[in-house]
Amino acid sequence: RILKSQRGFSLIEILVALALMALVLTVVVGDGFSSRSKLEEITSLIERSLRQSVDEAALRNVITRVNFKLDNEVQEFAVEYGPDADFVIPTALVKIDTVESLSEQEARLNAVKDVDKGFTRVKELADAPFKVEDPIRILGVGTKVTGTFLAEGNVSIYIYPTGERDAAFIALSTEQEIATLTSEAFTDEIEITYHKLEDDQSFAQKLEKANDLFKAWRDER
Repeated sequence: RILKSQRGFSLIEILVALALMALVLTVVVGDGFSSRSKLEEITSLIERSLRQSVDEAALRNVITRVNFKLDNEVQEFAVEYGPDADFVIPTALVKIDTVESLSEQEARLNAVKDVDKGFTRVKELADAPFKVEDPIRILGVGTKVTGTFLAEGNVSIYIYPTGERDAAFIALSTEQEIATLTSEAFTDEIEITYHKLEDDQSFAQKLEKANDLFKAWRDER
């Protein structure tokens, strides 16, 4: 005889338990999967923009750039072309100290404004600049020309009609990971790497991690 205390689970109880487990897994895993998918989408758009800027520089015989606007809640980037092939980037934008004086910062910001006036978005490539929204955030952009990782303002990666370009580093993040996209000066190769984050890292911690990754890339031989 089977006692009531020894009764097993009914089929309905098992199905309900499985449904609850599936729901929990969907919430936990689904959020991470969705973030990775969106992160891959944005990094792919940046990679495509870098490649298109090379083609545009050769086609138009002018300097081009991928320009990132990092300050707003919704960030954006776009491919732009300059006035002519003889355009010279101001000294204030070439070498940037990691700790700027107020006068150096003012000179750089003024130079950015002056340079921006000479560039026009390549409208044939996209109807509008590409938007970057939550849960993705561009942490910053750095180049081996400037030697500095910039997390604020308008930051650009320049490409020349000769095919030469800035060796560039772009870092993006979600809550779970940082993606870094690197491009060297004399090659078409673009590398995308993902770095898992520890739980509950603040924005400042993500920024510090991205800056460390930039320094390691910048200083590698």
